[in-house]
Amino acid sequence: MVRQHGYRPAGEVNLPTVRGAGGTYVGPNCSRFRGTQLTYGELNERANRLSRTLRAEGVQPDQPVGIMAERSPDMIVGILGILKAGGAYMPIDPGYPETRIRYMLEDSGAKMLLTKNHLLGPLTFGGKTVTLDDRHVYDGTDRI
Repeated sequence: MVRQHGYRPAGEVNLPTVRGAGGTYVGPNCSRFRGTQLTYGELNERANRLSRTLRAEGVQPDQPVGIMAERSPDMIVGILGILKAGGAYMPIDPGYPETRIRYMLEDSGAKMLLTKNHLLGPLTFGGKTVTLDDRHVYDGTDRI
């Protein structure tokens, strides 16, 4: 859809593009995954709400934030939410061994991890954990 309307090549989608598409393409789906669909407007709104929560939880500019999630609309919302909060996202494959995940978080200096409840398991992390399936992280206004 982005390429169709002349914004940018598919590999160069950025936040202004998503923000603009969120206002322009409120109806069409931008993400479909296993029966879950998000329009550009919904994606932008959820990412804005998440970014407000992340800033309230202490995300600072350029601070690394780990994101451990399967490929899904929630993962896209998480990445955009981190970027909109000013942080730098660090993708973590949920299939990695716990020791590698812990090393990545410690070595990067990440003070926060975005994930899903079912992926936490026995993982111990000294920073804050925000779960993408907790609907309270999307409370509040979507204006940033």
